[in-house]
Amino acid sequence: AFLVENVPGFAQARFNVPREAFLAAAEGLGYTPGTALLRATDFGVPQNRRRWFCVGFRSLRAMNRFRWPAPTPGRPVTVREALAGFAGVVAPVSPRVEERMADRSWIIARKHPPASLDEPSRTVTANWSRGGYYGLVDTDHGLKRFTPFAMSLLQGFPAGFDWSPVAPTV
Repeated sequence: AFLVENVPGFAQARFNVPREAFLAAAEGLGYTPGTALLRATDFGVPQNRRRWFCVGFRSLRAMNRFRWPAPTPGRPVTVREALAGFAGVVAPVSPRVEERMADRSWIIARKHPPASLDEPSRTVTANWSRGGYYGLVDTDHGLKRFTPFAMSLLQGFPAGFDWSPVAPTV
């Protein structure tokens, strides 16, 4: 079996050719593929991360038994709810960032405004410097940035997850 994740745009008509080529390649390797668009907030993860997923099984019987997960009942988890009770989830921003955010001239301010504590986070990525979400949040005490620990909580990792083998600073 396999599982592939891609950006939600991969389901759009303009990507029909590469998407259909991928699905045909999977079939050519003996897999029966199935696809879905899923959003993390629908499953209790406090971030608006929508993704295209593809699963494939070598038997049609296995594919027919497969079920995409059902959404978690209730409203989405907010940033405030996800981070409640944890220390060290926000840190100060530099004065330069604060100044740029205040006048909204900086590209990050326009493309990635600060998150609200009272709604799910934007998509959290591992690379803040390459167009990812910069982890800025408008708190009750002014503009702050999420710490790596907070970013991991917003991605759905448990608070006790052992990051030591991969990221000693988290």
